[in-house]
Amino acid sequence: MTDGGLAGHVLHERDGAFADERDGYGVGADAVASGAGCGMGGVEESQMSTAPKSDQLATGQKLRLAVKIAAGMAFVQAGITAAFVVVLIFEGNALTGGYGFGLYSLSDVIAIMGFALALLKGRLWAAYGLFAYGLLDWVAKAVQSGQVAWIVPVMLYGIGAISLSRSEHLAPVASELRWKRAVVFAAVWVAGDVLIGFLLGLFGLTRSGVSQTSAVALSQTCLPAIWGAAICYAAARRAVWPFETVLLIAILTSPIAIVDLLSTSGSPLLLLASIVSAIALSMIGWGLVILFPAAKLAMEGTR
Repeated sequence: MTDGGLAGHVLHERDGAFADERDGYGVGADAVASGAGCGMGGVEESQMSTAPKSDQLATGQKLRLAVKIAAGMAFVQAGITAAFVVVLIFEGNALTGGYGFGLYSLSDVIAIMGFALALLKGRLWAAYGLFAYGLLDWVAKAVQSGQVAWIVPVMLYGIGAISLSRSEHLAPVASELRWKRAVVFAAVWVAGDVLIGFLLGLFGLTRSGVSQTSAVALSQTCLPAIWGAAICYAAARRAVWPFETVLLIAILTSPIAIVDLLSTSGSPLLLLASIVSAIALSMIGWGLVILFPAAKLAMEGTR
């Protein structure tokens, strides 16, 4: 990511996205220098100059705390969701679902944790994405089972998004995103999903898209997931591509999901699940490159 893609905020290459977590951000440094060379007058001047910096530091700490609370809440929500999935697996109801969760909820866990980690790294899109996800998830739970308590995480995510937008953050400009190539990757992703569905129907494993056995149902879930993760991994290996490009690929598959929803008269909740799954797969693809950085570094010599 270039300096021009930081939306006016240039961050140092070091852990932490907030000013007081990086080198070069001191409180009263000018005051100390002035006090050492100017006697009592320097002390008075230093007291006046440190006040704004102290206020700035206090404000930055409050904003950072709000962002960390939002990220922490996201980890808690991911943990609760994962716990319910584990319970369903032990009960043998992972495919049929229960308690408002199912095997598909693993994509929720991955998406939430990905948003939370990116939020801690100061990426503004993660803050907005986490808030949007929390809001849609709350609406889905309220419609399905009348649960309204999940509005609390949504409020915390909203506060975290506002706090990060008012502090230093990472946000690439549109020119840094590889739009045309993202469209190509998205098209290949969708074509692969269609081919998988066609082959399952061709061999009689599904009828009108409905699996005939539990094993086929598992395959119908896993094969598109593996294919989507492979596409995102291939995109993430491009050394000059920011993660936002990989995320864009996942988002570009949404129109196909909308068309599928309209053609089959499906539930809007299925559309939401499809979008969340695509985002989760993009995070898996990027995560695989992070786990195996040699693949990404090798691309630098060919770009």
